[in-house]
Amino acid sequence: MREKIIVIDENREICHHVARYLTSHGFEVICESYNNPLLSNVFHQHKADLLLLDLKMPYLAGIELCLELRKSTDTPLLFISSHHEDHLKIRALMSGGDDIMTRPYNLDVLLARIKAHIRRNQRAFPVHQQHLLVLPDLEVDLFSQRVLVHGSEVNLSSKEFGLLAILAKNPNRIYSVETLYDLLWTEGRMSSLQTVMVHIYKLRRKIEADPHNPRYIHTVRGSGYKFQVYTNL
Repeated sequence: MREKIIVIDENREICHHVARYLTSHGFEVICESYNNPLLSNVFHQHKADLLLLDLKMPYLAGIELCLELRKSTDTPLLFISSHHEDHLKIRALMSGGDDIMTRPYNLDVLLARIKAHIRRNQRAFPVHQQHLLVLPDLEVDLFSQRVLVHGSEVNLSSKEFGLLAILAKNPNRIYSVETLYDLLWTEGRMSSLQTVMVHIYKLRRKIEADPHNPRYIHTVRGSGYKFQVYTNL
């Protein structure tokens, strides 16, 4: 079965140009526009292996869509932008994007990055076991919400499991405290920093052999948290 990519770009010519190139390399490609009022349904209808989004200035529709999609999908997401400002790149990545490329770009480089992100995602969650993450001393079952540490089940609160699921399903992706809070809590952000930090602390105590020197849940100073999985690309 061919791997599937959804491309969203307002420029139909560019979209179809990229689609032809990726199709010639064995992918199934679906082109869409932000003008599609049923755009969110496209992602539920087509279980894509990767999403390729135009950042779309000046309204940052790509970032808004990314934030919305991250509530229901962990599919690798790569942004394309015509703007080179670092603050926009940081904002795109912090919204849940896995990578960003600026125009003009080489299609061969784009292809290599797409393959790398899909391969990393498939290694973390093998085909037919997308709900299961198995590491040497940690097993997370997203369906049953069971977590095993060294073969023994540990009890997590709903918020602790939610944090673990978000981070573990997206290895090596940095999540800001604000993003994690928005995904799991409904209250205002006044206490978002302290709330997330406390739950991360409790989660580490339950799954890490050494909570003060964590193997999996890493703090990225000034940015947030990530679930570290070392893979050879």
